Parts: sequence; structure tokens; C-alpha cells
Amino acid sequence: MYTLEFKTIFAYAKDKTDEIEILLSAANSFSVKINKQNVESFNYADSKGIGVRIVKDEKVGYAYTEKFDEETFKLIVDEAIKNAKYTEDDEVVIMENYPEITDNLNVYSESLDKVDVLDKIQLAKDLEKYAKEADKRVFNVPYAVYADGKSYSRI
Repeated sequence: MYTLEFKTIFAYAKDKTDEIEILLSAANSFSVKINKQNVESFNYADSKGIGVRIVKDEKVGYAYTEKFDEETFKLIVDEAIKNAKYTEDDEVVIMENYPEITDNLNVYSESLDKVDVLDKIQLAKDLEKYAKEADKRVFNVPYAVYADGKSYSRI
């Protein structure tokens, strides 16, 4: 996932930096709040960003963007190199080069991405309905919520 972005940045930075580290993060979240079988609130958020940390002439520079295109990837490498010129002469940063994890950890089912929003809303409505029907002593369900989210990070 996002392999092309990493390859683009590494290829551009190869002859311009002594070392480079890339951090990518992406996330999305969804929630719906139901009250008396009506949608009271509905939220969806989607975000992603990519940052670089470079070492150039024993100085460290950083840059970050949320825009994903080749021109911007080159720009953040150039900005990190520029930023490195203004950093203190601290200890030399040694970036570890760990092998890529190739094991499929199988911690997320992509079938969850295919669940329709209307089905999620209906699930929250059903939850509210079933909570009220579960016992005659239940006379009020202030609200029912369905929420999900996922995040992805890669270094």
C-alpha cells in the first residue's frame, strides 16, 4: 500500500540526501448517532499525510504534506534539505534500516470497507429499536451509535 509514493520519494532523494526516512499515515472514521429512529448526527473524516526526515551534511531536516502528487513529494524533500541548514549541530542522527515486513498480519478485513453507509445507519436504528424491545422496563434509549474507523501507518 502506497508503495509508489515511497519509491517516488526515495528515487528523488537518493542523490540529494545522506539518509532519508519517510512516514506515511492515513485514517478514516465514520459515526452515526440515532435518536428516536432519526439521524441526529453523521460524521465522516478522511485524512492522509506523508512526511520526510532527512540527514544532509550531519544535519536533520523535516517536511510534511497532505497533498499526494509527484511534484509535492519532490517539494517536501527539497524543503527538508532546506530546513536541515537551519538546525543545530546536535548529535548525528542514525536512522535504522530495518527490513520490510512482508508477513501478512491479517489484522483487518477489507470486506468491512464494502459495508454500505445506509446499512450502517440501519444497524444503529435497529440497535436502538432492539434495546427498547429487550425489556418492558426500558422506556427510554437516549441514543444509539454506530462508529467505525481504520488507520494505516508506514515508515
